[in-house]
Amino acid sequence: MVEKISPKEEKDPDIKLRYGSMESFVSPEGAYVTRLTVDNKDFLFPDGFYLISGKEKRRGGIFPLFPYAGPLEEHPDWPQHGFARDMKWKEKTIYQDLEPSEVLLELKSDKETQKIFPYQFRNELKIALGENKLSCELTVFNEDNKDMPVALGFHPYFPLPSQKLNDIKTNLDGLNLEKYQLGETLVLPIKPEVKINIPQIGEIEMSLAGDFLKDKAQFWFWTDSPEYNYFCLEPCSVPVGGFLKEDERILVSPGESKKFIMNFKFTSTFE
Repeated sequence: MVEKISPKEEKDPDIKLRYGSMESFVSPEGAYVTRLTVDNKDFLFPDGFYLISGKEKRRGGIFPLFPYAGPLEEHPDWPQHGFARDMKWKEKTIYQDLEPSEVLLELKSDKETQKIFPYQFRNELKIALGENKLSCELTVFNEDNKDMPVALGFHPYFPLPSQKLNDIKTNLDGLNLEKYQLGETLVLPIKPEVKINIPQIGEIEMSLAGDFLKDKAQFWFWTDSPEYNYFCLEPCSVPVGGFLKEDERILVSPGESKKFIMNFKFTSTFE
């Protein structure tokens, strides 16, 4: 059973972005997009703490996976999906015209990150709203004097009001949900443009650019909601565990950067 206990613990107020009929809330704690609405309709499963099969879990929103995506079997004590989602990002700039529509967050290496990831780095995450659009652009700068491995991704949660996985329609080849096992991760080849149709919500077009478009990049489909209240379709730049494999991980040269871009376009369904 999925039961909402509370919203996330707010150490700092969320940053509110607004563009036309769209509103988005961004937390510097973990660089989460905690909520996104179009015409007052949630196109993301809202971030919060939920009781799932008797256990308290944080679920929802969108967050960056850095320096690696997924678990690492060789290091079970390391945090799943890296450490960036558990750290405080610095709010650098909010760009404003007639209304705020963009924020830039920054995360730098420190003594704690170097215990797991022994590199000097700087991350910039730009989150922007447009006309029925959301853009997440993560740029990773190597400020060290040696090559820096990364295996990045994003983790978006989408709502499923019908609570039926087979109601999800996409143009992804090989996504068969008829025999899906709860908690299973389905691995699919990356695709630059994906359409996801969710009943009672609308159509979501996800497009990827930059260093997501590598030969070994993947989509991961996953949910652990017994009632199928939400599902995730996560773009990841390398396969599971690829962070530790020299032939799969992405290397950022000293003084260079890599950019990972995920864009969404939303079309509401009115009923």
